[in-house]
Order: sequence, then C-alpha cells, then structure tokens
Amino acid sequence: MEIFDEQTNKKSPGKYRLLVVDGHNSHYTIEFLLHARLNMIIVLCYPAHGTHVYQGLDVVIFSVLKRFLAEARDTLLRDTGASLDKTNFLEIYASAHTRALTKENILRAFAKTGVWPFCRDVVTDDMLAPSKETSCESHLPVPPAPTGAIKILTDMFCKLSLVEDDETEPSNRPELIPSNASSTSKASKLDVILEAVDSLSQTDIAHIFNTTLTSSSDPMSHTKTQTIPSQFTPTPLLSIDPQTDNEILLLAALREAEARNQILLNRTIELQASNILNEAYCGKLKRHLAHQENKKKDKGKGTLVGDGLPRVLTGDAFYEAVVEFRKAKDAEERDAETRKDAKVVYAAALKEWMEGEAARKAEKEELMIEYRHTVACWEKVKARSARNRTKFDLPKPKMPKFDKAALRPRMKDFIAGGSGKENENENESSDSDSEHE
Repeated sequence: MEIFDEQTNKKSPGKYRLLVVDGHNSHYTIEFLLHARLNMIIVLCYPAHGTHVYQGLDVVIFSVLKRFLAEARDTLLRDTGASLDKTNFLEIYASAHTRALTKENILRAFAKTGVWPFCRDVVTDDMLAPSKETSCESHLPVPPAPTGAIKILTDMFCKLSLVEDDETEPSNRPELIPSNASSTSKASKLDVILEAVDSLSQTDIAHIFNTTLTSSSDPMSHTKTQTIPSQFTPTPLLSIDPQTDNEILLLAALREAEARNQILLNRTIELQASNILNEAYCGKLKRHLAHQENKKKDKGKGTLVGDGLPRVLTGDAFYEAVVEFRKAKDAEERDAETRKDAKVVYAAALKEWMEGEAARKAEKEELMIEYRHTVACWEKVKARSARNRTKFDLPKPKMPKFDKAALRPRMKDFIAGGSGKENENENESSDSDSEHE
C-alpha cells in the first residue's frame, strides 16, 4: 500500500486514486484500509472467481509472461544445453519479466478489462456464463402427469392461445378472467400468467417461486416412469384392399394418423428418458449443494468477503465491519490464550490433587490394616473369655476416622471469569475449606 501510495501520489497529488484487488484477507486489514482512507485511495475488490475476466494480470500480462519465459527457457536449453532449475530461475525469469511488464502491455491490460479507459461492454454475458461443470442451475424435474403443476401450465398455455394480442380489448371469454377478479375485469396475458403463478404457489413445488435461495433441503419431485410400448400394434384395417375411392382416402388418412401416433409415441419416450436424466443430474447438484452448505457453515466465519461479491473496501460500512471483525478476532484470541493458560494451571492443580488423593488412600489403607489387626486381637480375647467363662466388658474397637476426599478440580472453574490464576486461588481456598470441614 505504501508503494502504491508513493508511486501514484506523484502523478495525481490531491486526487482520489483507485486500487483494485482480489478478496484475499490481507487486503482488508484495519491498517491497510485506514491508510487508504486517510490518503484518498479507493480500494475496490474483484468478485470471487472472476479474476480471469476482470484482472489485467490474468487477462493480458501472465499469458505474455508465460510465452517469454518459455522462449528464454528454450534459448537457454538450445545455447547451453542446461535446463531451467532453481540455480538459474531468477536470471531467466528476470529477462522474461522485463519483456512482459512493459508500459504498453500494462496499459493494454487496463484497457482489455475495461478498467481504464472505463468500458463496461468489454465484459460480455458469454464471459460471465456459469460453468456447465460446476453450475448449480437446472430445471427441476416434474413428473409428467396430467395433474398438479403440469395441468396448471397446460391450462395456462391453452388460455394464452385464446387471449387476443390487444390486451386492452375486453374479453368475451369469462373463463379467462381470474376467479378473484371483478366481473368488469379484462383478461390479459398477464392475468393468465399471474393466475397460473398463484395456482403453482399452492402446489408442492411452491419453493420454485419463492424469493429465498434454493437449499438442499427443498423437496424435489421424482419422475414416475411408465411402461410404453416401442410401437403400436398395426390395426387390421391397414391390410384391407380398398375397392372404392372413399376407401382409398380413408385408408390414407388412417395411415397418416398411425404415423402421427408413432411420432408422438417416440417423442413421449424421449421426453421420459430426458426427464430421468434431468432428475439424475439435479440429484447430483443437490448433493453438491448440500456439500457447499456444510462447508459454508464452517467457512466464512473468518472472512468478510466470503460471499464473493465485489465491494468497495474503503467504504464506511465495510470499514466498520472490519473493525468489529478485528475486535471479535482479538477477543477470540484472548479467550484462547486464557484457556491455554487455564489448562496449564488446571493440569498442575489436577496433578497435585491426584498426588494428595493417592497419599490419603495410602494412609487410609494403613489405618484399615491396623484397625483390622486390633479387631482380630479383640475377638481372640473375647473368645478366650467365653471359653473361660470370665466376664468380658472390653468394648469393640471403633472404626478410625478418615480424611474426606478433596474436591476434584474442574476445568470450568479455572476458565470461568477469564482468569485461570484467579480461579486457581479460589479453588485452593475452597478445597482447603472442604478439607477442614
């Protein structure tokens, strides 16, 4: 940014300058954008996956650089027999770089992409057409049944064929007037289309007409295939021998009807086959869409241009978003550092607790051994007194008192409040109180 500012400020002091960049996150740091905003530099971001159309380096410079680099490599191989490697790469590339990045080529790159002189017509619709391999746009397969959406569209086309071209002319056909319209309404092509859209919005494919984006959870109708014979059984009437002129004419008309039926049958089979293939294609796209949705759940949280749309990076709204984004990232980093420190303190406290617990259990075991030995001696004396029939009034030894187990340290106690050391002190005091109790 400093180099761009220095080089361009000399040529246009006191004027706004335009810097066009891609969506890499290094291009919208607070320091980067603040320098641009303070020095009259407008930073415009290319749309994602569009640099092959909009960026002059991709459109002009890199192809020229690639050709010159290939020529320099071939010249090196022809003159010295040496191949291009890391020992001579910089030397060979420098010569190609000097030949490619000339003033004329750079100006041509700006003109080719319509940046300067500005020309919006250099980018055509064909250049922005979606890729057939990666596009998620397709027609939704709908079962070819004479009910539901198919019937609604069929009725719409039939009504449109009856509507006069002059939409202002009153209609004499009441069936063309929507049911929710007044009796004086004039049916037009727009009325028929709106009526069909309203009817389609009540079907199971209503999501097609919503303004919300399509998601992988939207329902997709499945094609219901029907067994269709490859050809009709010829009627016996075709085998008769006509005797009169009328019979000849009728037989010719029958053959024409049979030929039309065969054509319609073949067309129906083709439509059903294409419908099955369309459904298979849409199913594949639906899986891809679900995969992209799952990726977006985790992706985009760490970037502000995840949608890939072009934007002015030095604008107030985006700059404020960058500031808020930086604050959130700093808070996350502080929280992560706090958790890291708390884990260290927690590990030390847990180790100390485990050592204390082991010592307590060892002491308890020693006391239990001594207690069992004392009880055994008491039982022997009692048994001897019983045999000798002497008075025995020695009470049975009581179970010794053991120290209670200390509370096991909890990780959440160390990270609560955002300070592991403070919570460590609180835990130590609470544990010591527990032990005293």
